[in-house]
Amino acid sequence: MIHFPIRDLLPLLTHSENAPEQGVTFQHLVDPTCWKPNATVIHGLRVDAKDVDKTKIPPSLILVKDQGCYFMSNGQPELPGTTSRNHVVYGNETGPDDYESTRRLCGGDDFAELIDCKTIREILNDPKNAKATHIVVIFKPDTFEFYTVTR
Repeated sequence: MIHFPIRDLLPLLTHSENAPEQGVTFQHLVDPTCWKPNATVIHGLRVDAKDVDKTKIPPSLILVKDQGCYFMSNGQPELPGTTSRNHVVYGNETGPDDYESTRRLCGGDDFAELIDCKTIREILNDPKNAKATHIVVIFKPDTFEFYTVTR
């Protein structure tokens, strides 16, 4: 499980929700519901980013696992970071070059999963979470779960 401070996630949420458009991820390239009409399909599997209808991409946070585990906004233009191109929020248990801890907590494969901002807002706006300080992500073999804690 990895703890993400809510106070650090709020600027990411606000950025994505207020951005003029959302960025295209691999998920959108392979999802026909996101394609423009008459999109050119490559090898029957995916389209180029220019063929994705960005109006079908909701404001989201991207949960990423690579050398660490972090959230970032999918809003465009990107929210600049101080030490990276994008502003990211690492979980308390991982850092930018903490591959071994990240692998132990999240598994070995890298991923980028979109989490709709509405889902996160629903969690945060639930009255039972009024005093929560962290969103916790629990990784399971085929999925992950969210809950909140107060620290």
